[in-house]
Amino acid sequence: MNLEELATELGIDKMPQEEREVFMAQIEDTLEKRVGMHFAEHMTDAEMEEFNSVIDKDPDQAMEWLMQKFPDYVQVVQEQILIIKDDIKSLLPPKQS
Repeated sequence: MNLEELATELGIDKMPQEEREVFMAQIEDTLEKRVGMHFAEHMTDAEMEEFNSVIDKDPDQAMEWLMQKFPDYVQVVQEQILIIKDDIKSLLPPKQS
């Protein structure tokens, strides 16, 4: 599942554009923090220094660095998206049938 699919499944894609953009930015920020915390917990001090050096120079290369160091990167991102989806669903009122 990607963020667009998440937005569709949760009905975020039906929100007014400005609200949708704010909501999706919050979701992206939450995802980035959760994934970052996950991998930070699994890095040595040397890896953390190397990662910080890479991200300061080129954020796009930082993702490539993570994917090389942590082959489960995509899986972790997917797991976190599903957790965020469940978190959001738990805050929504139940659907009426």
